[in-house]
Formats: sequence, C-alpha cells, structure tokens
Amino acid sequence: MNAPKVCYLLLALCIAASCKKETQPLKTQTSGTAAEEYSSQAAPQTTHGLLVAKGGFDATTKQLDYAGIKLTRLNIFLSEKTKSGVIDKYLKNGYHVQVNLNWANVAFGPQPFPTNIVNVKKRAEEFFKYYAPQKDQIPVVVVENEWDNILYHKGTIDHYLNELAAITEVGHKYGFKIADAGITSTGLRRWAYTQFSQEEAAEWFSQYWVGGKLANFNLLIKAVNYYAESIRNIPIDYLNVHWYNINGCFDGFAKSTDAYKKACNKTNLISNEYGIKLNSEELFDATLNELNGRVVYAIAYSGTGTGDGKTAVRITDAMLEGLSK
Repeated sequence: MNAPKVCYLLLALCIAASCKKETQPLKTQTSGTAAEEYSSQAAPQTTHGLLVAKGGFDATTKQLDYAGIKLTRLNIFLSEKTKSGVIDKYLKNGYHVQVNLNWANVAFGPQPFPTNIVNVKKRAEEFFKYYAPQKDQIPVVVVENEWDNILYHKGTIDHYLNELAAITEVGHKYGFKIADAGITSTGLRRWAYTQFSQEEAAEWFSQYWVGGKLANFNLLIKAVNYYAESIRNIPIDYLNVHWYNINGCFDGFAKSTDAYKKACNKTNLISNEYGIKLNSEELFDATLNELNGRVVYAIAYSGTGTGDGKTAVRITDAMLEGLSK
C-alpha cells in the first residue's frame, strides 16, 4: 500500500470544527464493527495523573497532593535538550512523570517531524541513558503529542512513524515503556463513526460531532486507516488516545477505543490527556468512569476554559477527589 502524503492543512479542519453538528448522518461510511475480543479483555487497573495548564511546580504538586496521586505529564523538546531540570525536580521530590518526548516546540506554530533518524536515535539515546536510573518513576514515555493535529505538526504520517519506531527501539533497550502520540478526541470520534453498523452509526451521529459533509472527511478516514495499519508493525507498549466530553457523556469511549485497538492490533491503552469543556462535576465524574478500568494510565487535563464548550476547564477540588477513589 502506498503511503498517502497526508496534507495536515486539510486535517486542521477536523480539529477546528469539533463543536459543530450536522443535520443528517452520512450513510455511505460503514465498514463493520469492533471485534468482541477487544472489549472482553481483562480490565486494567487505572493509574490516574494530572496535567495542569500553565501550572508550575508548586501549583501542580498542590493539586497532586490534594488528589492523593503522584503522576503528572511534562514535555521535553529533544531537538533542544536531552534532560530537563523541571523533570528532575519532580522526580527528586518523589513524583512520577509521564514524559512527552517532542522533537520541537510548537508554541509558535506547527513544526515538522524529524527526518534525520540517525540524529533522532542519538538524542533519544542521551535521554534514556540519563533517565534510566529513574525509570521506575517514569512509567511511560509518549512520543510527540497528537499525531493528527496539524496545529502542532507538519509533514507526513510516515515521518512520524519513523520517529516513533526509532525512539521505541532505543527506549526498549533501556527498559522504558513507550506510547504513541495519541489521536485527538475529535479525530477518533470521526473515524469511529465509519466502523459501526448503520444503526450504531446513526446513534453515534446523534451524540457526537462527525463532520461527514466536510471535504476533509474522507482524507481523515484514509489517514487514520493508514496510521492504524502501519502502527501494527511498531512494538509500542501502549496505544494512546485523547478524550474530551463537550456537552454530555454518552459512554462512547469504550466503543470507539475498542474499534481503534482492533484496527491498530494493540491491546494496552492509555489516555495521557482527557477532560471536559463544561463546568460540571457530574460530567467529569461520568468521563472519569468512562476511562476507569479501560486504560492503564489516565491523565486529566486541568485547563483554563470558561465552560463555554470550546476549551478544557479547570479541574476543581471536588473533581480531584475522584482521581484517588
């Protein structure tokens, strides 16, 4: 199969329009249902973590301590450095860190995936060698953030997959667990719509935004299918998904991730970013229950949103209490 030259500019539409609704379901995109074996596996015990937007050490650890958990998520830009004083500070103080190994800083716009794999391996070697003594406090290393989000990335899927394969190889040599970048919540839901029977798809359409009439829909489906087929050949330890509930919880996490795990031929799942976009303790608890027992690691995102359904809201103390139950 020839690799599609995925145009991330087109895929941007699937992210930017994630809160829209359509008037009728797309009837031509159904390709079967998820296999039962992917929903009947033994439930994992979920370890919870917290990512705080614009949160420094004091603010983040205050919330971690209140929640009674140890795990947070931190980035390092591998093209710039291979060790981080910030990560070191958390580890020294007894916290656990899910490290995101990102090649470049996307704060000022999308950056290309690296193509010099020799250099990628060299930089990864330096990172893993340095942190090997603390690997018990680094339960999983995630390679990049949201592979299908063109607001962060430029390049092709193959460029990312080559980077992922290289870092997985080096990380395994040092005994680290590796996960992929995580598909966006919007991308997962749009793709999942094509995996269900017509009746299931109609129900899904009534609950989640699909965007089937957008010109980029078929491109997105083609991209996710290619990614799923290709990642079967990369021995990552965990498949990663992101999940946000916007205006309600319809228990779609299990259904969509069962289909995605089947397509990728992976069994172990994490979510290193999930949250809600309304100020609702009930919605957060329902979202938490969707993930509990279905992912090995679940990292809640405490954002800065106002509750208007556009961006993730701050995780309140009442919500934090649910993370240690």
